[in-house]
Amino acid sequence: MKCPHCQSKMKRELMEDRVPVYRCVSCAGTWVSSSEFADWVEGQSSVPVKEEISKESVNIPVLGARKPLLCPDCGRIVRRFKIWPNLEFYLDRCGGCNGIWFDQHEWEVFNEHWSVKNLNMFFTDEWQQKLKKEEMASRFSAMYLERFGEDDYNKIQEIRKWIYANSNKNQLVAYLLDSNPYES
Repeated sequence: MKCPHCQSKMKRELMEDRVPVYRCVSCAGTWVSSSEFADWVEGQSSVPVKEEISKESVNIPVLGARKPLLCPDCGRIVRRFKIWPNLEFYLDRCGGCNGIWFDQHEWEVFNEHWSVKNLNMFFTDEWQQKLKKEEMASRFSAMYLERFGEDDYNKIQEIRKWIYANSNKNQLVAYLLDSNPYES
């Protein structure tokens, strides 16, 4: 098997928990073959995914520009998937055979913060939609914070929470938006 990154030879290894992978002898990237991984994960118990991970806690490997990668199992171009919201951490996955490529040090970073048992979850449409939604909310929050300032933004968030928890929310909003609610 040849490395999708540098075309060097890859050697079969067993990683933590005896996960079968192929490690490039040159660039130290790691290929996880879907069929071998599926056999391994079948005998594993699931692990809950962490709810919060801060940018500061993840030491993301810095990668330069690179050409598209070809799957060493089936030859298709692999696609990059974002793994966590607001983190520039990506993994590559083949759409044909579902094999996964980890560039040098990405395996270690992934295992430090997430469980390899949950690896396939990060490539689902549901997970990718969740990432997009969280990142969009984060961008809007940053925009409002810049526009209103911290004190006003915190105050308007409290008011909004109070309004939407109130059974008379429509009347409250109408009252607030009316330039003179005491006139007919």
